[in-house]
Amino acid sequence: VRQLLNTFFDGSVERAVAALLSASESELSDEELDRLARLIRGARKEGR
Repeated sequence: VRQLLNTFFDGSVERAVAALLSASESELSDEELDRLARLIRGARKEGR
């Protein structure tokens, strides 16, 4: 995954997530968005 991030997104997780979220075929449900929000909150608490 790190190589993919480095190759296509200059190593940026933020850019990769933004690209996935803006892709027209990726319709995320409210439940999926809630799960992503929980993962982000958890990462913040852990200092990542």
